[in-house]
Amino acid sequence: MKTTLAISLFATAFCLGTALTDPAKRQDGIFDDDGDAILSTGYARTGKMEQNGRTGVSAMHAILLNERKILIFDRSEESEAHFDSGQAAWSTEYDIELNQYRALHMQTNSFCSAGGFLANGTFVGTGGGQRTGRTYKAFEGYKTVRLFEPCIDGSCVWAEYPSGQMGDNRWYPTVEQLPDGSIFIIGGSTRPVQYNNVTVNTPTYEFWPSKGAPVYMPFLVDTLEHNLYPFVHLLPSGNLWIFANRHSIIFNYNNNSIVRELPPIPGNPRNYPLTGTSVLLPLRPQNRYHVEVLVCGGSEGTRGGKHGQADNTCGRLDLDSENPVWVMDTFVFPRLMPDSILLPDGTILFINGCQKGIAGFNRGDRPILEPIIYDPRKPHGERWTKGLAKSDIPRMYHSVALLIPDGRVWIAGSNPNQPANFTAVPFPTEFRVEYFSPPYLFNPDDTPASRPLISSVPPVLHYNQSFTVNVNLVAITAGLGFQSPLALEPNVVIVLINPGFATHSLHMSQRLVELESSLSEDGSEMTVKSPPNTNIFPPGPAWLYIVNRGVPGIGVKVMLAAS
Repeated sequence: MKTTLAISLFATAFCLGTALTDPAKRQDGIFDDDGDAILSTGYARTGKMEQNGRTGVSAMHAILLNERKILIFDRSEESEAHFDSGQAAWSTEYDIELNQYRALHMQTNSFCSAGGFLANGTFVGTGGGQRTGRTYKAFEGYKTVRLFEPCIDGSCVWAEYPSGQMGDNRWYPTVEQLPDGSIFIIGGSTRPVQYNNVTVNTPTYEFWPSKGAPVYMPFLVDTLEHNLYPFVHLLPSGNLWIFANRHSIIFNYNNNSIVRELPPIPGNPRNYPLTGTSVLLPLRPQNRYHVEVLVCGGSEGTRGGKHGQADNTCGRLDLDSENPVWVMDTFVFPRLMPDSILLPDGTILFINGCQKGIAGFNRGDRPILEPIIYDPRKPHGERWTKGLAKSDIPRMYHSVALLIPDGRVWIAGSNPNQPANFTAVPFPTEFRVEYFSPPYLFNPDDTPASRPLISSVPPVLHYNQSFTVNVNLVAITAGLGFQSPLALEPNVVIVLINPGFATHSLHMSQRLVELESSLSEDGSEMTVKSPPNTNIFPPGPAWLYIVNRGVPGIGVKVMLAAS
């Protein structure tokens, strides 16, 4: 069994590498005295952007289900995907191996909703929009709870209203996975609106499975009018960091109390329609899981049009500091509606968005096509990498991006139009799929990077558990005419990643946790310790990556089990 899995992973890595090769761009690879790559001007510096496949429906929401499938859903509207009856679909299951989709039936309008995994791996979608019964046969979705059991064989379907609804209407809510395996559902409005206000605000939170009636939260009144899709991250303390408008708190949801009020971020509000993004920086055992958050982008918020300039700043906040202060940084480019993706090497990819306007109601303009990468471990002023491979597809409102198991980033969506419009507008409804291969997937001569291999990974991990995995750090590309970094002294880490539920520049429940690990003397095995408790990494599905000298292997799906 171990041999079979190792061979399978070897084949996967080799096939991926072959797909990324471009002989026309090869050049001699060079390494410095420390063995670190001196990058070329090709893919090893820029990464690579490729188009392949179509989603069938516009990818307003997306989540990685397993090794091959991404669940996509839009609002109820016209699409490329139709059933035999002629009815348009607004959900598909996308196969990242075949680059094909399967249309899925939905009963309710999932417009601008939220989602996350339960501890058993069931995906839960919450909230949505208005009834569109005559044309698209969608019931109202404001209180809907939708369940989806992931599968590989194409048999899985949506289940809606299987065990009740939420207590409040929620359009633009946020979900965060919790240590007990449930999900936390916060905020939103009772109907679609450009600026939230007291007449439509939903200033409450609740849980699924339900733990009772929704709980009133004054913070969601104090932060009007910019508090739709609030940013939420679970902290190692078990509390939540919640951000809306310019303000943030550390919140104990168990007793409905504010543990700490934090200073406001300088500048503009960062939530819809001045949409920025937030990310919980990687958690590492070496510094006792020290917690920092990063908030980037947004808009200056000129009402009523496309004239507001996007925000060109990021703020970083140390939540463990006795006197936390936002440390501001450039965002390289002004960017509204960015997506932020944690990569296995601990860096963050920012992609998608535009440079003018506001989110929603077709009021974004000047799409930004160049991704950038942020390295939180570098000194202030040296953290950004630009000059990466550009897209030629504008991806603004209702676009998404997700890390996938092979270390690439899957990119889809963009639909500022209502109703959908495929041709007759400057930024039509988008169905094309792109894949961004980060620079770590290439050697300095632009041949495919040698990927570390890992096998014998337990499918279920229990907390604070030690386990042993087999590893292969020998260069796959040995003998191809250059020195591989994997032939050098290993520098290996093991990380767990939840890629999160992507929508509207949020990646709900996204997190990266480095695991304690040690390499055997002969380099063939690693002893690894799972997260110490459910606050560090909530129970449910996760992806385990081995990373050697910044080059990730293929992610392996595991389940974190609380007992």
